[in-house]
Amino acid sequence: QLLSDGLPSGSADYTSVIDGAWATAATWCPATVPTSGDAPVVVANAVTVSGSRACGDSPAEGNTVLTIRALASLTVQDGATLVVKGDIALHGIFTVGEASGGGAFEFDASGATSPSSQNYKLDYLSLAARFVVRGTTGEHSVFRSNAGGGNGYIVGSAISSGWVDAEWCDFLRLGTSAIYAMDLGGDLILADCTFDACGRINYTNQIPATLNITLDACTFRNSTDASYYNINGGTSADAVAGNRRVADCCFDYLCGIAVRAMEQARNVYLIGFVSVGSYHDGGSFANN
Repeated sequence: QLLSDGLPSGSADYTSVIDGAWATAATWCPATVPTSGDAPVVVANAVTVSGSRACGDSPAEGNTVLTIRALASLTVQDGATLVVKGDIALHGIFTVGEASGGGAFEFDASGATSPSSQNYKLDYLSLAARFVVRGTTGEHSVFRSNAGGGNGYIVGSAISSGWVDAEWCDFLRLGTSAIYAMDLGGDLILADCTFDACGRINYTNQIPATLNITLDACTFRNSTDASYYNINGGTSADAVAGNRRVADCCFDYLCGIAVRAMEQARNVYLIGFVSVGSYHDGGSFANN
């Protein structure tokens, strides 16, 4: 028998059975708190992470060690850290940080068979999947890859999936020169975020007219792809209903944005800007 998220029923070593704290044994079946080396872990309820928690011990990428089911949620609370050693399958809602900021998530491939070549992923497998990060101006939240392993990345495997909403977040070591940091098909809403040692952002499918793509006051530095940093993806010819804006951002590599009806204002391009394709119809480019 298969569950809606594709896992065989009864196959998980640790499955949540009630809403509760990760650190509480009664949250899980069996009644044991998952920790480093434990996998697979399935979140089927509303589970919260406090303190420092870990799961998984994958020797290679491609092994799902944490699944967040549809209608379920996993929240890394302010001041808490969750370390995952393997891939994440996202069907529900994954949140890092809350009102006060300071939540942290880390992909850790340092113990893999070939650490430097293991690039774990957060994989959207449902249109309802959501990834939310909340920090504050004084206490940023963090989404990073451990420096002892390869770079993690975010991908929307389901068509038109990959919904990211982040503010005051430091993204560190995501993607490479060959792997996009974010390869999405859903809304991308970023505000006051920093991308350090990260790859590019890409859209894998035609961008629907209602899609929201907004980058406000974001900084890109030490980017891993020296060709150009881009926000790339085809757009239908329909009238654009969603918000499309890149404003007050700083890009460290030659920047290209190929999205129809994109407003671009007050950005700093340290190397330069290139118009990619013909997707600027209806957009604007002012005071950059």
